[in-house]
Amino acid sequence: YLNLFVNRQEFARSILHAPGALDEDIGTSSEGEGKVIAIDFSSPNIAKPFHVGHLRSTIIGSTLYRIFSSLGYECVGINHLGDWGTQFGKQIVGLKHWGAEKDLEDLDALNALYVRYHEEEEKNPELADEARDWFRRQEAGDPEALALWEKIRQTSLDYFKKIYDRLSVRFDHYTGESFFNDKMDAVVERADSLGLTSVSEGALVIDLEPHGIDTPALLRKADGATLYMTRDLAAACHRQET
Repeated sequence: YLNLFVNRQEFARSILHAPGALDEDIGTSSEGEGKVIAIDFSSPNIAKPFHVGHLRSTIIGSTLYRIFSSLGYECVGINHLGDWGTQFGKQIVGLKHWGAEKDLEDLDALNALYVRYHEEEEKNPELADEARDWFRRQEAGDPEALALWEKIRQTSLDYFKKIYDRLSVRFDHYTGESFFNDKMDAVVERADSLGLTSVSEGALVIDLEPHGIDTPALLRKADGATLYMTRDLAAACHRQET
């Protein structure tokens, strides 16, 4: 750690006596005029408590948003929520086996069910297949799976927004991973058309060895489910296009 000690009186005097210190537009400029900056920050996982790691990203991202805005940039604040993936299949299995309807509106209860799922899975590995099946149903647009997921997502958003309000943090978009669910096929097709993909043990991958990376990028699992990589690529393409 590096500890810095500042004489508050001298520090305040040096700031207030600086040229233009009392001007209304101090710290602002037009250097970013006509330019756009997308800032992806906070981005917590739904159905889980907001922790210190999210707080760090939230404060840094919000600070950068304000700084660049004051410099004339058009800032786009994005909260890329972790709101899609196999973990929600696990969440639904927990609700079905040990939960109740009221738990859908209680974040602590949802988190407890998720923890219990993992404890039970150690004793009954077949629960993992059940969770994967629920996520496949979710990706396929199954009404029941989507309805449960939507309730979980809304409960989480209500909880997160209370925290953001206390911190005076705002976002222009809450485009989590789920936003890109219908955009992933286009990304996979694009990778295919460029000759980048191959099949490895039933999964669709991109070989990264030419770039010095031994582990391939996994786009689709053997069961057809998508991953963080697929959704991140879709997000990157969407941001570039828009």
